[in-house]
Parts: sequence; C-alpha cells; structure tokens
Amino acid sequence: MKNNTLILEGNDYLDEFFDGGRLFGIKTGMPAYRLCSLLNRQFDFKFKASPENLLQKQYGNNPLHGGLDLFSSIEAYFSVYINEMPPCITRMILYANRYEDCMLVDDLNAYDYLLLIFNAEMLLYEEDILTVLQRCGDIAHIEELDIREISEIENLSL
Repeated sequence: MKNNTLILEGNDYLDEFFDGGRLFGIKTGMPAYRLCSLLNRQFDFKFKASPENLLQKQYGNNPLHGGLDLFSSIEAYFSVYINEMPPCITRMILYANRYEDCMLVDDLNAYDYLLLIFNAEMLLYEEDILTVLQRCGDIAHIEELDIREISEIENLSL
C-alpha cells in the first residue's frame, strides 16, 4: 500500500491562508461573547463560536509532573469566532489571544483578541470598523498589525 504524505514547502500554505487578509489587534477587558455581540450589533455581522476550530497550544509546566518533558506541559484552548458573509464577499475570524497565562501569539501579548478580515477591500465600511471600535468605551485600543512581521502567525491558520 502506498502512503501519501503531504510536504509543505516553506510557508506557502501560510501565504495562501493569509492572502488578502488584514489583521487587527484588540485590547479590551470584555469577554469574547460581548465583543462578538458588539460587532454583530454595530455592523450587522453574524459572529458565532466555532468549536470545531478551537485552537490548542502547549505551554508551561504542569506542577503535577516534575520535569520538562512532553507530559509536563499544560494545554491551552483558544476560542475562535467566525463571521461568514455571502460567498465571495468577505470572511472574518476573531481569535481569543489569551488563555490564563498563555498567549496564542506570543508576539502580540498586548492584545486580548485578534481580528482577521479577508477581502477587506470588499467592505464599504472597512475604515469605519476601526473608527467605531476606537470610540467604543469598552475597547481600550485597536490597531492594524502587519501579518508579515509576526513570528508565530501559523498559530492563526485554521
């Protein structure tokens, strides 16, 4: 029996996943469900939890195991919320970037959430998203980030 193995050369799969995407970092003390509710109300989005896309990351040392081996790490689970608009328009993914002491993307530890927008140029109110969120009292800070400068960007690929 022949065994087929997919070998990913370089970061081609990442380039394809993030092609046409814009990433925003959001700092807020608000829980994810409230942030999704705010986005849904303000922009008529339909963000929903996506349990099948829950992201997992190993970190730290489990105090129940003594050493730095495979079994001493702790698993962190990061929520993912997806807003699907009609095909060919745009897709948005909201990632929780924080789980207890662990960050999904360590480079971006200043942000509680990461908002990835594909085909952002299709949104007529693209700039308004930043303006409205910046004026929202519950959001301390939001800014666009350069995807190419993030070393752990693969943690966001679904």
